[in-house]
Amino acid sequence: MSRPSNRQPDPAADGQTTATPVDAEPGPQSAASSGSRKPVCLTVFVLAVAWYVVLISLAAITGNPVTLNRIQLRESSLVVVGSVDENGTVSHILVFKGVAPEGEIVVAPFSWPAGDYILPLRKAGTGRLEVTPSELPDNPPLIFPANDQSVEQLQQILKQNEANQN
Repeated sequence: MSRPSNRQPDPAADGQTTATPVDAEPGPQSAASSGSRKPVCLTVFVLAVAWYVVLISLAAITGNPVTLNRIQLRESSLVVVGSVDENGTVSHILVFKGVAPEGEIVVAPFSWPAGDYILPLRKAGTGRLEVTPSELPDNPPLIFPANDQSVEQLQQILKQNEANQN
């Protein structure tokens, strides 16, 4: 048994269409949704721009920090900070580990551009000094640019190495 239905027949089902008056005001849903889209889009756009500015600032400020090789520093018999010319002669020397030899320090071979560097060194043969090879694949010798942050990091690493040896 079926119950009688109180529903009105759907005019669209009969093929009839209803005309909408031209001056009819939109319902409350459509007015609210079109009015609230603009502030939401503007907010999303402003947040995206702010996010990009933050990312670019972080990349500019913290890009490529110097990271010293702890193992290479530990295995070096001499660690100095100084200005190195194109021939590998070191001047304005600050010794952080070991005892610097008398006279000039000449690092051979020196294949980097002239500048201020942290140099982890070891003796090689007849009193000659060379950059201590690293433990990285192919054992490349690494030197590090000398700036306030890298020298501070060097001091911290050497203090930790001393504490670990005692």
